[in-house]
Amino acid sequence: MPLSKSSLTRALRSKTIAPNPQIFREAGHALNNSRSQARRSAKPPSPLKRQKTAFDHLLNNITAHLTNTPFSSRSPQIPYLHAVLRAYETNPSHWSKYAHANPDKQYTRNLVCEVPGIFNLLLLVWTPGKKSPVHDHADAHCLMKILKGEIRETRFAIPNFPGKEGPLAETSSVPYGMDNVSYMADSVCSFPLLQFFFLASKESCVHS
Repeated sequence: MPLSKSSLTRALRSKTIAPNPQIFREAGHALNNSRSQARRSAKPPSPLKRQKTAFDHLLNNITAHLTNTPFSSRSPQIPYLHAVLRAYETNPSHWSKYAHANPDKQYTRNLVCEVPGIFNLLLLVWTPGKKSPVHDHADAHCLMKILKGEIRETRFAIPNFPGKEGPLAETSSVPYGMDNVSYMADSVCSFPLLQFFFLASKESCVHS
């Protein structure tokens, strides 16, 4: 006997699977947990750390050595410092942020780092064709390294008759090229102060 429309509808409804509330609750909990986990794991990207350069290591090496080694004004650790300066291979990307030029001056003196009473490290940028007057080094032991280009150092003898005028006697004139290192000091050094001289190119020569 054929079923009436109302009977067929009741029959279909009786065969429909009723939703299980427990399944929906468990699915909701799982979705919330996954969202919470996503929020916890979505950390902001950490800033990129600047990689230390060989120049940074040079500064740290010099600072650590001079601040941890007993220092005598008459016998500073010149051989060691000379060696670490020679070992550094210059790279403008390491130190260019310190090299500030001024074409209206003979040179600029740019402080890189210092420990008062022990040493200071300067980077000087020379204007092309300029030179300094004859001078001493203020009772300091001085090391110089060419970072770029070349420069000429001329030395003169101290007059034997203080207070009297007369021409200075030139004792040497030496050109220094990139990565060369030189040492200079007054005959009597009364202060335990080291100055490091960094020079750059003929086009923009750095000297301290």
